[in-house]
Amino acid sequence: MKFCKILTAGVLAMSAIVISGCSSDTADEPVQEPESADSGKSGDEMVLDERFPFEVWSDADGNLHMGSSVFDSFPSEEEVMGTIVGHGWELDKSYVQVIVFSGDPDDEGHLELKIDSCDQMCEGDCGTNWRYYFGSESSASVYCLGIDFLETDENGLPIELYGKYEERFSYDSGTGVLKLHILREHQLVNIGEKDLWFASLVYGKSDSEFQILHFVRVDPDTVDAWNDLYCE
Repeated sequence: MKFCKILTAGVLAMSAIVISGCSSDTADEPVQEPESADSGKSGDEMVLDERFPFEVWSDADGNLHMGSSVFDSFPSEEEVMGTIVGHGWELDKSYVQVIVFSGDPDDEGHLELKIDSCDQMCEGDCGTNWRYYFGSESSASVYCLGIDFLETDENGLPIELYGKYEERFSYDSGTGVLKLHILREHQLVNIGEKDLWFASLVYGKSDSEFQILHFVRVDPDTVDAWNDLYCE
């Protein structure tokens, strides 16, 4: 990883978790689709959620589910490359629904949907909004935020370090996996001219515990501003 701002070994080591996010070389396997994503729904109880351009529906209790058709097929490599290359993309919304427990021994938990402008499943807070620029069909710029714990600002807070590095990537239309940074842990389930939708099941094969990431295309001026900010 090469940053525009040179980091000392100590700073890099202490901020590695924040900078690298959830990217993992062992995360290339696609998320498996639910065994029975449509189980338990009926025509009277099923209400499609119009926020998503693929099958996401709510049951009688208001809990969301992803339909099994979401993982039936994925965009072609030609369509993906023709859409993403030459443009910058930024995370717009992260939708995460998981079972939440109160801590009471008798609590069986309840489903809760969390909507944020960052990937809380990965960072745990809104410190990083994932940003990418696809310069070619095999290489992309990844814009990351790191923390310098060895220096502080006038308020005594750690200094934020903005970094940019190049990473090679590939796309598998058979699995829908775009092998780049954290995106490799999800599947590209829908694509538009200015929208990318990624989905994954959070635990096992339950269609009710999932994460959906919505990326939007940004204009060239925004990419120029990223390069100024992350490479100052």
